[in-house]
Amino acid sequence: MSFLNDLAFGKIHPHTLNDSRLAPVPESVIMSQTLHDQDLYDWSMQTAWLLREGRYAEIDTLHLAEEVESMGKSERRAVGGR
Repeated sequence: MSFLNDLAFGKIHPHTLNDSRLAPVPESVIMSQTLHDQDLYDWSMQTAWLLREGRYAEIDTLHLAEEVESMGKSERRAVGGR
């Protein structure tokens, strides 16, 4: 289970894995991760569109999880600071 936790929390990057048990990472996810680093707004619009279209396999889930976590932490700080 430690392997899955490390993968889920970004300690292991899926593109560095060479394990035949894992599904290959779709090219769209690799491109999306580059987009995330280059233009957060465009990445977020693309990710929202993919979610609405149900194209879950194409979503950059690692960055999406990071962004949702970051948003939650920001909200918690904002509420705690009142």
